[in-house]
Amino acid sequence: MFCCLFQLGLSVVPIPCFLYGGLRHIILPRGAVLPLIFRYFCAMKIELYIEGMHCEKCAARLQKALSNKDGVRSAGVSFPDSKAVVDFDERLLTADGLKTVVEDCGFSVVKH
Repeated sequence: MFCCLFQLGLSVVPIPCFLYGGLRHIILPRGAVLPLIFRYFCAMKIELYIEGMHCEKCAARLQKALSNKDGVRSAGVSFPDSKAVVDFDERLLTADGLKTVVEDCGFSVVKH
């Protein structure tokens, strides 16, 4: 199977998965390997426990602010759980940067 992929100009690349453990094998065009590998290495997921949200609109406002921040790939905010889950690129953003976004919206981070 790998010989056929190589003849088609594709490479099978094992990438360590830090979020779930183990290795993931992905098939990529030979020229596109390095940027995608760096994308997987720099992925970070964090849970922030938020204090000060009073309704679903608060959660929606915070989710929009987090989603619009450079380096954030996805953000989800739950009002009932008082929690934000953010997937971001740690080359562009830090946990402290996310905390600043939360505080700029008028909330505080209890723990992360």
